[in-house]
Amino acid sequence: MVAIRYYRRMNLSDLYKSEGIAALGRLADATQSSRKYLYQCATTSRRPSPDLAVKLIAADPRLTLDDLYAASKQAV
Repeated sequence: MVAIRYYRRMNLSDLYKSEGIAALGRLADATQSSRKYLYQCATTSRRPSPDLAVKLIAADPRLTLDDLYAASKQAV
């Protein structure tokens, strides 16, 4: 039997709301970015650079490019 993992799609704001600042800290460590910048991306209209977005998606498969950028469009 093959194990299939299902991940709920989410953006940084969803991740922050569900798992708190620790989740952003883990992502910051994995992507070599700052926790403060990821917090700003999760809570304001800032969005990650394309290079950082690719690193974030690689670090957490629940994040998608569409969701990372759709959230910032709604916040504006």
